[in-house]
Amino acid sequence: MTKKLSRKTDWDQYLNKVFENPKLNNSSIFCYESVGSTMDVAKDLIKNQEIENSGLVLAEKQTKGRGRRGNTWEEGESSLYMTAVFSTIKEINEISAFSLVAGICVANALDEFNCQTKLKWPNDVLSLENKKIAGVLIETFSIDKKNYLLVGIGVNLKKTRKVTESYSCVYSETKKLINPVEVVLKLYPLLMEDYNEFYTQGFSIFVKKWLRRSWIQKQEIELEISEGNRIKGGYAGINAKGALLLEVDGQIMTIMNAYNIVY
Repeated sequence: MTKKLSRKTDWDQYLNKVFENPKLNNSSIFCYESVGSTMDVAKDLIKNQEIENSGLVLAEKQTKGRGRRGNTWEEGESSLYMTAVFSTIKEINEISAFSLVAGICVANALDEFNCQTKLKWPNDVLSLENKKIAGVLIETFSIDKKNYLLVGIGVNLKKTRKVTESYSCVYSETKKLINPVEVVLKLYPLLMEDYNEFYTQGFSIFVKKWLRRSWIQKQEIELEISEGNRIKGGYAGINAKGALLLEVDGQIMTIMNAYNIVY
């Protein structure tokens, strides 16, 4: 295992537990005081051959985090910013559903802190009141004919600049102050385990797990499937490839990508 700290931090007591975890012995783990984006740092580490197969990048502060479609990820106090790296031979269309698997992992990890959550397609983790607590962003990165899956995760642990009707945090839900690395100790082993299962068996084995946490059941929703192009229909769950199923005029449509879901 490789480990790198930008400086001594108050995370050290927790990071030592990460480094000592036998399940993570083959991972390269890096922790920084401040970065623009853990996703960008992970790419640089791959380029410099500091991450060869699997790795984890953590930051205490992230100044240029991003979400889907180039949106920024709002920075909160004592939040978790991380990117997990996995080598892969698969193309992005084969592994895009892992964003849903990662959401399950985040939800399961937060269960350990008595923070109950729901999952919103395709990559949001919500409170029981449907307020966003965490998000997932996946990208692929290739260099020297080797492909990598990068899984960026942000979890609002304390408070954000946007504690509104749409956003919440773990502290608001549990009244507990949690160190980000405590979440990593629960989350990263789950990601590694579920990635191995996903890689060999696909998304179909995760469908029921995801649906049990679905943010809605059967109801009408409106999807913005491209800029200015919206469609209404009945939410009918997801399929074995992670696509959202929408019932329109008695027919089931398969939606692989959408800009936004409007209630």
